[in-house]
Amino acid sequence: MQPINLCIANSAGSLNAHLDIVTGAFDSSSAHASKLLNANGIDVLIVDAPDETIPEWGVGGYTWGPHVMGKNWPGFSVVVLDR
Repeated sequence: MQPINLCIANSAGSLNAHLDIVTGAFDSSSAHASKLLNANGIDVLIVDAPDETIPEWGVGGYTWGPHVMGKNWPGFSVVVLDR
């Protein structure tokens, strides 16, 4: 089984304040996804993209293509790349 990988795009350090929360949420949710949904072979990419957030909702989302889906929260977005 291929793992679920966490990839944090943080070379500028803009997500440093969120790393503990992100990694904790990833560890918990990926364990549940693997166990309950047999999810595997997924790259989860964390990107600092607050401009993609829908202000009225405080969240957002977009799909770049058939193998990518994204979900935004204020301050960062989460993108799932399906290999």
